[in-house]
Amino acid sequence: MPARFPLDEAPRAIRLHRASGVTGAPPRVPFGLSSWTDDAQATAIALELPPLTVCKSAAAKPQTSGHVILDLAQQIARALPAPETLPAGALLVVLGDGSSSGGLVARVLQSIRRTESVPRAARATALLARGYTHIGAARDQASGHDLVWGFSGLN
Repeated sequence: MPARFPLDEAPRAIRLHRASGVTGAPPRVPFGLSSWTDDAQATAIALELPPLTVCKSAAAKPQTSGHVILDLAQQIARALPAPETLPAGALLVVLGDGSSSGGLVARVLQSIRRTESVPRAARATALLARGYTHIGAARDQASGHDLVWGFSGLN
């Protein structure tokens, strides 16, 4: 299995959930899978983040970094499906890159960048705030995605 993941084996299928405002080609499929599934009952779902905004003046000040993380977490939480709308035990994976409207060059640069663009802390906080459990994070070696995940309906 490519990523250190809290399952015995990688998901056999994963559905892509594109948040409102996301356009363009879908992201690479994680876990070494060859394609996204259209199965609405899939128990593994990946969320492609919507365009996120950060106040540049706040982001430039180290003392406001906590506020930036919380602001991003609030934006991400609004894009997450409610855990009770998913099958019990469903896995929700939040991909690390927000969608880009910067054109082809920005997408190419984004695809080869090896660092997370949306901090794990913001994605994990959003999952926790919405009620997901067993939250974790890892880099998927097969796709290069920085992943943060949580489960619905687990205690």
